[in-house]
Amino acid sequence: MDHPDWCAAGHRCGLGEHRSIVKVHGLVAGTRILRESGRGYVELLAMVPLPAGEQAAADRARLAIWAVDMILRVVLAGKLEPLREAYRQLTGMRVR
Repeated sequence: MDHPDWCAAGHRCGLGEHRSIVKVHGLVAGTRILRESGRGYVELLAMVPLPAGEQAAADRARLAIWAVDMILRVVLAGKLEPLREAYRQLTGMRVR
């Protein structure tokens, strides 16, 4: 399988897949993946700071997981404009 332009090659790719260099944006890191089958994915990792108290930490962890799941479902459904506008309002930055 030839390496796509974005593939990091080397030890990052193998076992029937290509992987990009990890890109970090805010609290999230992402790696683009192309499987031997031709199916592409993005692998996401988020680091969310938790408060000191156990109940508060559990609540924030649960809410963070729920929020990411909800956002990914909206993205997969193709409803991007409301997300773009919400991101712009929160950060002052536009995304395409």
